[in-house]
Order: sequence, then C-alpha cells, then structure tokens
Amino acid sequence: MRALLQRAFAENVFKVNHAPKVATMTRGEALDLLISYVARQA
Repeated sequence: MRALLQRAFAENVFKVNHAPKVATMTRGEALDLLISYVARQA
C-alpha cells in the first residue's frame, strides 16, 4: 500500500502524499484511497 500511494503521488494521481500515513490508517481509509486511485486511472 505504501509503495502504491508513493507512486500515485509521484505520478500526480494524488496531490497529497498519503504514503506516510499507511501505518495509522484504517481499512476504510485505505479502501477509499484505493477506490480513488482506480477511478482516476480509468
């Protein structure tokens, strides 16, 4: 998850780097980010 979020930030999919928050995020927060990532790649 951390690597995916880092890549998404590096590729400007997300304007905020969420990777440092992985250790403390809930499953729901992680799922929301994954859904956002997939939606923005379509």
